Amino acid sequence: MEIRVVQRFARISPRKVRPLAYFVKGKFLEEVLTNLPFLRKKAAGLIVQLAKQAKVLAEERGVKNQLYAKNFFVNVGPVYKRRRIESRGKASLYKHRLSHITLIVSDEPPIVESADQGKRVSKKISGGSSLKERVKKEMEKKVQLKNLRKKRGARG
Repeated sequence: MEIRVVQRFARISPRKVRPLAYFVKGKFLEEVLTNLPFLRKKAAGLIVQLAKQAKVLAEERGVKNQLYAKNFFVNVGPVYKRRRIESRGKASLYKHRLSHITLIVSDEPPIVESADQGKRVSKKISGGSSLKERVKKEMEKKVQLKNLRKKRGARG
């Protein structure tokens, strides 16, 4: 049984939420609830709220199996355009971007097509490194990319 939980008009940019989508998809809901609160990101708190809502909905609908985050995606919401006063009386435009965050939870394990056999095989969810380490690596990559752009200059 699938349960869909949506938070619309979240006051956070979709760009800030999407990096965490990779770490939520295909994971046990309990794993998401235990690991994400320790990330120091506003988006992590929003995702934890969604996961708790999905868990409560599943209990209300009588699902007792272990839940998986089947899908997680972030869509662009409306944009609030604002002006800020700058030097010499100029006004510059800045945007408050909103997002629609959707979490789809299922009690069935994720099923993946195997390339060699053409059969549907239930794939075990990889534990690998911890969520915190993966987010840290992702952020380090962003910083390296940012530093590389600075070295090349504005046009490079």
